[in-house]
Amino acid sequence: MNKGAEAIYDLGVIFFFSPLAYTSQQCMMNPVSHTEGVPMDLKTLKDSQLIAVYRKLREKRDEAKAEFVKAQAPGLKAMTDIEGELLRRMQQDGQNNVSCKGIGVAIRMTDVKIKVENQDEFFKFCLAEHSYEMLDIRAAKKPIEEYIEKHEELPPGLSVTREEYVNIRAPKGG
Repeated sequence: MNKGAEAIYDLGVIFFFSPLAYTSQQCMMNPVSHTEGVPMDLKTLKDSQLIAVYRKLREKRDEAKAEFVKAQAPGLKAMTDIEGELLRRMQQDGQNNVSCKGIGVAIRMTDVKIKVENQDEFFKFCLAEHSYEMLDIRAAKKPIEEYIEKHEELPPGLSVTREEYVNIRAPKGG
């Protein structure tokens, strides 16, 4: 077993976790499964073993994520404070960027967020002005699923993809 690795033993299955398997982006575990040191074939396990081990893996992943979030909190706060101070200085000096040769550049940005307050009013405006480019057309899942169920076909111009997956949950009350 790798130095610093941690093992989880559940229902005859041992999973090893190496701290080296964590990534800063995903903070995910890369489990290497073994039964008495021999790589395990998931097909040989009972459903109860697979579910129990999956839940343990998810628990360890969640713990690692929480530790990662906690560990990075002071650095994220410092970064936010630095961004705020640089923005304050650029606003005060009327600058759009600050460049430091060989170190980097800070660029003043503006993020615009637009919220539809009255959907009917906005839609009527777009139609009246022929400003269709202001609209973002998306298909609403629930009404379309209801349409398909009722008419046994898709509305024109759409396609649908269905993907099956497994959702593993803890038992009720546990």
